[in-house]
Amino acid sequence: MMRLSDLTDFDRTVGLLIRLIGALFVLIFAAEFVCDLLNRLTFLDTLGLLGFFVLVSPMAYLIWKRRQPPGPDRPRGGAERTPLLPPTEDEE
Repeated sequence: MMRLSDLTDFDRTVGLLIRLIGALFVLIFAAEFVCDLLNRLTFLDTLGLLGFFVLVSPMAYLIWKRRQPPGPDRPRGGAERTPLLPPTEDEE
């Protein structure tokens, strides 16, 4: 994590600016590419693409949900057991 005091170091500041400019360049290039691609699509192509995403999104969510480790509030599977204490001398 970068702190404001790190900007006093010239090399780190230049590195941060270069990364920021690179990220903006990639974002602008990606937006231009998507706009150009969408302008070339016909109405039926757009509907097909939308249908594809409608079908793929729930499958991707289910795969993502299955790969998540169980949380602390979710049981890990199987029956929950209570520990069995050793018998005392009175019970024998």
